[in-house]
Amino acid sequence: MARPRNVVVAQSGGPSPVINNSIRGVVETCFAMPGRFGRVYAAWHGIEGVLKEDLLDLSAQPREEIALLRTTPAAGAIGTCRYKLKDSQAEDFERVVEVLKAHEVGYFFYTGGNDSMDTAHKIARLAADRGLDLVATGVPKTIDNDVGDSEFRLIDHTPGYGSVARYWALAVQTANEENLGSSPADPVLVMQAMGRKIGFIPAAAAWPTRPANCPCTSTWPRPASRSSNSPTRSATNSAAKAGASSSSARASAWAASASAATPSATSSSPPPARPWRRSSSTFSMRRDCPSAAPPAPTSPAPTSATT
Repeated sequence: MARPRNVVVAQSGGPSPVINNSIRGVVETCFAMPGRFGRVYAAWHGIEGVLKEDLLDLSAQPREEIALLRTTPAAGAIGTCRYKLKDSQAEDFERVVEVLKAHEVGYFFYTGGNDSMDTAHKIARLAADRGLDLVATGVPKTIDNDVGDSEFRLIDHTPGYGSVARYWALAVQTANEENLGSSPADPVLVMQAMGRKIGFIPAAAAWPTRPANCPCTSTWPRPASRSSNSPTRSATNSAAKAGASSSSARASAWAASASAATPSATSSSPPPARPWRRSSSTFSMRRDCPSAAPPAPTSPAPTSATT
């Protein structure tokens, strides 16, 4: 039986409410299938970590610590970046091939939005052109809710959008209550939401206050859609069904789908990855860290006086 191929997970773009939970879903699914997936590495700060060969060995971490990713905010667990692989930069692609071969990587999971999906696609295309035994998979993570097919059959909502839609719905309701008592000289309240040119977040924000007593107007440059040629679709169904708790299950499904590729073994052994480097604010809930003994008090060194 061929030896399982190793895994690299990474992420890029801005943090969403559930970006770490998506990573957890992929990693734990790989752990649950040792016959298919080998060691699991994380690229520190996205594709930049691959180019610098700065990999974190997640397989060496306690499973309890990996589970804490479910409730860890932001993206400090394995870092993120804004670097893009460009077709004109051939040296970047050569470096990616070199690093993935050195660590016997057969699966590459990249979490993010539009640009991250483009990076995953380029690596998948690179593997096909070079004949590499590599499966590259994009794990959607964007509050914009604009990743997927125009018919919403592949992805009903992107993890993170549900949390943001709920946040904005509550924020608009609260702002409206405050605006009712504001000065007559300031009758208009303008709230700006993120989402590029996509209108799912403004649509979700205006939905709870749609009665006549709150004449909210959602404005964006073009109709809410995932592409310029796709039909307009209301975001209300997505806002009702979206939830951050589903991101781990969807990420597990993405990881399991990638296992269809047949792994093959190579004779080279990967260079060791360094331990997981964590920021001081990451995984503060952990309780099983050994406590260091306080240093023993020392007497101050004698000083000599000169006259």
